[in-house]
Amino acid sequence: LGARGNETREELPLYRVENQPYIHYRKGAVIMYALQDYLGDEVVNAALSRLVSEFQYQSTPYPTTLDFLRILREEAGPEHEQIIHDFFERIMVFDLSVTEAETSELEDGRFETTMTIEAHLFEADGEGNETEEPIDYEIDIAAFSRGLDGAIEGTDHILHFQRERINQNEMTFTFTTDIRPAWVGIDPYNKLIDRDSDDNLLRPEFEAAETGDTDEDETIEEETAGLTTMATNG
Repeated sequence: LGARGNETREELPLYRVENQPYIHYRKGAVIMYALQDYLGDEVVNAALSRLVSEFQYQSTPYPTTLDFLRILREEAGPEHEQIIHDFFERIMVFDLSVTEAETSELEDGRFETTMTIEAHLFEADGEGNETEEPIDYEIDIAAFSRGLDGAIEGTDHILHFQRERINQNEMTFTFTTDIRPAWVGIDPYNKLIDRDSDDNLLRPEFEAAETGDTDEDETIEEETAGLTTMATNG
């Protein structure tokens, strides 16, 4: 998103972009990663395969993003219309954050975590003016045993990972894990274009079962809240 400040022309939706690398390369990579995650590998691969099959020997007229979106809609079905429309035909910006989180040790040795998130959705015009609109999206809610720096492969660090319907600006989620979470987050892997992805993760405060004492982190090794992304939001 920082590259928007150097824009000499207006910002365009992804399907109309021309010669704006921060959109077609950076934002495009994030959008395609999210598209694969929300629609599934089979749907996206089928759409791309059909696009190649239909236009591989065609020169004039060349295929455009309109052809891709037509095929993608046919493969995805109407249930994914909002995602396709928002990702490609509008300029949408999320503002997601974890505002509070607390973990308590239960008598059986497990851990109950309650986290509060804040979520906003904005539509921007070509000049960057944003208008907030009601949010209604399925977004990942997660807990991890350690920070995400370098956690590119494997799932041993994932304690809880659930896609939840986010349809209010402030919501609270509670879940139980066998291991004490070091971090909790909303959209922790930055699949959505976010104003500030640095506040998507938070270290929960901890309340031990034996004493009821609160400590923010005396036993978990200090780690940074780095996020693993497939591309930089732009």
